[in-house]
Amino acid sequence: MSQILGLFQAVQTLIATISSIFPYEVFWLLAFSLLILPVMNLVFFGLPRVSYTVSVSLVSLVWYYLWQSAFPDPSLGKVIKAALYLLVPVHFVFLCDLVWRGFRFYQKKRKRNGASIAENLMEIQRNYHNFMSLNLQNHSESPNLVEEAYWDFLRNLKEFGSRMGFQDQERMK
Repeated sequence: MSQILGLFQAVQTLIATISSIFPYEVFWLLAFSLLILPVMNLVFFGLPRVSYTVSVSLVSLVWYYLWQSAFPDPSLGKVIKAALYLLVPVHFVFLCDLVWRGFRFYQKKRKRNGASIAENLMEIQRNYHNFMSLNLQNHSESPNLVEEAYWDFLRNLKEFGSRMGFQDQERMK
């Protein structure tokens, strides 16, 4: 019996600690928004963040409406605070991901500066002229030299494509 009482007191202190960090309205809002989340997932198929935001907003509006009709002085601040407790972490992760993708795009764009593009194009042009001059000569004397120049040309094209950020390099293998 004392073990059950000890467990009950431990659960009670845990709930008190959690409720001191988060208001109890957050838990109610989360519970009711999770109940209508499957319906919102059907409406906004493939957009889980949007369906979660809409369900939390909808439950918040219903909660404020019911609170306004039951009490003469409802507190909109509590409703907004509870909704922000649930929505800010989700959208913060989205914004961090968006900033990271923008940073990566900026890095790729910075790699594609004009000087390196010009240098790479000049190297491709040199290899192409080398390949064509060897090809126009009598290649029966040195077929391996022509083939080696051809593969150098393709290798430089592939390197240029990877430096420029092109992903589809399957044809240049």
